This record gives sequence, structure tokens and C-alpha cells, in this order.
Amino acid sequence: MRLRDEGLSRQTLDDEIVLLDLHTSMYFTAGSTGAVLLRLLESDTDRSTLLHSLLERYPSTPPETIAADVDAFLATLRERGLLLEES
Repeated sequence: MRLRDEGLSRQTLDDEIVLLDLHTSMYFTAGSTGAVLLRLLESDTDRSTLLHSLLERYPSTPPETIAADVDAFLATLRERGLLLEES
């Protein structure tokens, strides 16, 4: 899976990333943790890699919390049509 390139503008502001979907004129803002995930999603990656990255970054956070947050983040990206996935 990866972040869609076509029709998507990205802007980095401090530790946040703002995406503008040029097709729908909708904004998507990700804070520092979401920005880590978006950077990883700029190239092909998988859920396991995303989880591993956050587990290393936040070792005191329970793995099930990180997994739930990653799944919710990916669901939001899918819902907004920002994520490309191989079949």
C-alpha cells in the first residue's frame, strides 16, 4: 500500500503534514505520529512496517493501542481515497 500521488498536494509544517486532495478540495492533517506514517506511505509499505516503526518510536505504548491507531489511520486514508492498495 502507498499514498496516492495523483492530485495530491503535500505541505510540511513543523512536525505535521497537510495533504490537499486537488480532486475534492478536502484537507487532511496529520500530527507528528501521523506524519511518520505518511512518510512511510510515500513508498510501498505494509501494515507490519508501519506498526514496527511506531513500536520503536513509542516503546512504552502498548502494542494493541498502536495497532488500533494504525488501523484507524489507514481506514481514514482509505475512506478519503488517499491510499492505493494492491489487490
